[in-house]
Amino acid sequence: MSRREVVTSGARLLVTDEGPHNAALPPLFLLHGNPDASDLWDGVLGGIVDRRTVRADMPGFGGSPEPPTAFSYLAGSTVPLWDAVFDEVGLDRPIVAVLHDFGGPWFLPWVARNPHRIAGLVLCNTIFHPSFQWHTWARIWQTPWLGELTSSLSTRALFRYEMRRGSKGLPAAHCDACFAHSTPQMRRSILRTYRAHRTPKVIWASEAERLLPVLQKVPARVVHGRRDPYISAHHALDFDAPVTWLDDVGHWSPVEAPQAVRDAIAWVDRQLSSG
Repeated sequence: MSRREVVTSGARLLVTDEGPHNAALPPLFLLHGNPDASDLWDGVLGGIVDRRTVRADMPGFGGSPEPPTAFSYLAGSTVPLWDAVFDEVGLDRPIVAVLHDFGGPWFLPWVARNPHRIAGLVLCNTIFHPSFQWHTWARIWQTPWLGELTSSLSTRALFRYEMRRGSKGLPAAHCDACFAHSTPQMRRSILRTYRAHRTPKVIWASEAERLLPVLQKVPARVVHGRRDPYISAHHALDFDAPVTWLDDVGHWSPVEAPQAVRDAIAWVDRQLSSG
């Protein structure tokens, strides 16, 4: 395993690169959402030993420091991040991208602009559609002063309560690990992320349209916990791809049901080998 820092556009990302460079299997690139870091994928990757995997902590999250104020989390603005990451680690083969939560909005614009570099997609409780409407916490974080106030008052107990409301089967240890990541810089980064994406109807309309041709050409599978209170189950259908429905799972499907995510990756591999 190697961990390195990638610098681009003033932002710094901690990138973890591990596993054998198996010519028979496309590398995996995995991206977390809020309030996670790349350790979100530990359970999924614990059962994958036969291929290269690359995962990153988004700027301001986990081990990646807060980016400068000029950095934008907005859909499309993050594309240069991934160009720099892949150049730095020498990832020059088509990849299978595995995305959760805000990992979708952060990475799918790159997918839409680089269809020749995408072998497949696994989309876990994520969003990228202009019809989406934000949940209560998102609207609070998007509100000046109120977002800062609620963020500053967050405690370990409240953090654990809210995350387990989102996923009843989420281990307390995962909630506590996320709280440990939740430094003041990360809390500011969360506010910046949600405020950049305040109006899905505007910012995701053209991006979703640009992504559609890619989804029609590469194998994609959605993994969605039906008990997600933040992203309703009907949004799993927005990607026009087969869905693995997890009836008793909430928002954190990669943690609650890692085998389902591994099965989705294996499904993509089979489509590629048969195609």
